[in-house]
This record gives sequence, structure tokens and C-alpha cells, in this order.
Amino acid sequence: MRFLPLCVLLLLLVLFSGGCAPAGLPSPEAMLAEIEEQAINMLGADSANTGELFAWQANWRAERFLEAYEATGDPGYIAAATSYFNRLLEKTHTSPDGYRGWVGPYIYDNTYHTDAHIADAILTAHMLAIAERILVREPETLASYTADARGYVAFARRDVIEKWAVRGTWFVDGPYGYWVTWPMMFIGEDRTERVETHTLHDRLGYQWNKQTEMARIALFLYRITGDTTYREIAARLGRLFKSRLALHEGHYTWNYWEPVYEGDIASFEGKKLVHWVGTHPHRHYQIKEVNFVAEAFHTGLVFDEEDIRRFVRTHDEVMWNGSFRRPQWRNSDAAIIEAVRGSYEPPQPASPHLEHFYRGRPWPPLADFSENIRRLSGLPAGGPVSFERHHARNVEVFPLPDPASAHIRMAAPIPAQVGQGEPLHALIATWTSGPYTLEILDGAGQRILRALAAEEVGEGLVGIEIIDTGDLVPGRFFLRWTLPSGEARRLPFWVVAPGAD
Repeated sequence: MRFLPLCVLLLLLVLFSGGCAPAGLPSPEAMLAEIEEQAINMLGADSANTGELFAWQANWRAERFLEAYEATGDPGYIAAATSYFNRLLEKTHTSPDGYRGWVGPYIYDNTYHTDAHIADAILTAHMLAIAERILVREPETLASYTADARGYVAFARRDVIEKWAVRGTWFVDGPYGYWVTWPMMFIGEDRTERVETHTLHDRLGYQWNKQTEMARIALFLYRITGDTTYREIAARLGRLFKSRLALHEGHYTWNYWEPVYEGDIASFEGKKLVHWVGTHPHRHYQIKEVNFVAEAFHTGLVFDEEDIRRFVRTHDEVMWNGSFRRPQWRNSDAAIIEAVRGSYEPPQPASPHLEHFYRGRPWPPLADFSENIRRLSGLPAGGPVSFERHHARNVEVFPLPDPASAHIRMAAPIPAQVGQGEPLHALIATWTSGPYTLEILDGAGQRILRALAAEEVGEGLVGIEIIDTGDLVPGRFFLRWTLPSGEARRLPFWVVAPGAD
């Protein structure tokens, strides 16, 4: 596995550790001073450099403004938030293509400077949460902040979603959609021209935490503007994410990254991907995905009540030891590892003082649906647990396509929509090496249309089979991977007429 350098890990340990507003809230002025103080070395810098690390630092605890307002009703917290967010926007740089962003050293290779999807998304999400409160939920009470809120919406529409789509990083694949990295960056601080880079993550299909944070921006924009273009972006990403979830004994877990298109395959002959597949060992990485799931559910997209219950079961039955007095934690894949290996050994930290960073944690985004999560997160009791959707204008649920399977770590048809006669790639990764069979099923996912020869996947490698689609008439089909134990994963793919979108 490839992880970030220790200096970056230490920074992220701090930056991801935000949580709930404390019981004794500081005044709006004191809160603004506290949050600016932790970012002052960047907010007050003379250099024009910002970038992803700047965004993570500026992101830390910025949700406290809205939490404090919701707890007190004091509009001073909205004033403090807009003051802070406006300072952040002043730090954006306008690139030669006319789009703004937080440009600074590239986190994986500081030879280059660039803006990044995740930097835009994590900061803009705080702005849009405030904007939704101002423009949609309390337009009269908070009317004096309308201009600020409209500015945040305009920035998100043009300089986040439009920018990264125009730059060619958004792709539609059948009912799905995904973002990839943009390999056009500045060399150092020379902002006159971008060059094509050759770095570790060039054209990588983004990790799920970054995919879902971009999708959350689209959710906010849909709820604020009513523009269904944004709803569709969020729905496509949500369908793809849900199709890759692993269901085991009534709960969900998922990998930090999975391949989403052919460019994520490093070597067909060598059976290798460009990134590792597995649950991220660091405790905060799945918060972004859970946050998106909760927001998507409340907006009426993709996930239903049973999906939410499965995520809550992951928290309650897999990660948490059940004690409020002495809570202890495991990661979300612990039950699957136990099923496969007979016991669970937690990931080992890079340094002993980071041990707690390698264990699970409460999932506050699911607090609406779990009293346990409310208590563990230090949130007020509020109303009863409810599965009422807060923002749904209409509901569109995407069914989970495959049965439970512990031993299959990942399975994917790439692309999900393929032109008739074009190659379809069937990818599988398992926990242990061994044989598997691969079949093409009909549109109902039941009748076998073609049984392919038995193959074998090695531990640490991925099974990659290239399938001829020339004899498949346009329509929906399924791929089914089956292990000798009978465990299987089944995922849909779509064949379209040659040349069709």
C-alpha cells in the first residue's frame, strides 16, 4: 500500500478531527477568532499559494458556525461564517482558462502547483450549507446575508462543478458517473501556463471520499437552485458507489478506492491496477462517504431506509464495542476480515502515538437515524430517531444489484455501458488467491447466457477478463463472479448500439 508521508499524515490527523460543537459555545467573535487562528499561517500569508493542504487546514472545524447557529439561533454565527468564507474566496486564483480555485503545491508532487477537486469541494460544502440555510430555509430571518449566499452558489456552480466538467474530468457511464484527476498543472509558482504532468495519480478515477464530496456539492446546488442537472450528477455518482458496496451479514463496508474506467488498469497482462484496493485504515476517511449517503437519502436519491439501517449496523455491530463508558472501535471491514481469516487484527499505525487514528470512530452524519450515534458523538438528543427525508422533492432508489459476499473484495464491469462489439473488462479482487468462474446473465440476472472458462486470481493481484460483446444485442445484462464456496458478486452492464451515447 502507498500512504502519505508522515508529515502529511500528522496534518490530516488534525484536519479530519473536527466534530460536534461543544456544549459551551464561544461567542461568534471568539469562534471566528479560533477558526482563523488555526488557519492564520495560510490566510494571512503574503504568498498566493493555497492548494489542497491549505484547504484541509481551512476546512478544519468550519462546520461549527452552522452548528452553533442551529443550537442558539444567534445570527452572529452566520455573520462570522460569511466573514470567514469571504476571506477564503479572496485567496482563490484565476487560472488562464478563467476559472477560480485554491492553487498551490500539488499534494503528491510539489514540483507542480494546481487546484484540486477535493480542495474546492470541502471548502465550498461549508459555504453551501450556510447558503441553503439563508436562501431556502430562513430567507426572511437571514435576509441580510443573501448576497453572500448567492455568491457562494455562483462560485459552486461555475468554479466547482462547471470548471471541472469543462476541464474534461466528469464522465458518464450508463446510469453512473465519476470524476478523474486533471493532469494539467503549473510548474512551481509560474501561473502563466499549465503543462501535462506525469505523476502518481494522473487521470486516476478519484477515491470515494473525493467522489462523494463532489457529489455533495451537486446535492446542495440541486436543493438550493432546483436545477436537476445537479441532481443527476449526484444520482449518477451515488448509483456507482452503491453498486460497489459490500453487503455482509446485514451491514455495508466499502473500499477506499476502486477502478471506475479503463485508465485505472495499470497492466492487463500483469493483472494490476494503478491504486490499491481496500478499506482505508485511517479512522476518518469514511466520514465523507457516510455524509454523502445521509445527504443523498434526505434528498431522495439512490438510498432507501434499509440502506441507512445497514450503515448504522456497520457502526453499531461491527465498529463499536457497545460501551458508552469505555467505547472501543474497529474499522468497518472488521467483520469481513474475521469471516475470511478467522480473526481481526487492526491496522498497525506508522507511529505508536497515532494508534487511535487507526481505529473506527462514531459517524455523526447518521445521527438522525441512531440514538447510539447521537450519544457517542456528543450530540443533543433532539427528536426521536426518524427516517423521514428532509429535502426530498421526489424519491429515486437504486437497487443493490449483488448478493452478500465476504471473500470477494471488489468486482467491477468496466465500462458499465459498452458499445456492441467493443470490449468489456470484468475485474475481480479477492481476499485470498484461488479460482473463480465468470458468467454473463440475462437482464433479470438469472439465466446464464454465456459461461466463461474458469480463471484464477492471485493474492494481491486482480482478475481481468476481456469479454467480446459482439453477440450481445443492446440491453441490460449482468456479470456474475462465483468462487468455489458459492459466494458470488453480480453487477449489471449495458450494451448499446455501436456509436450510441
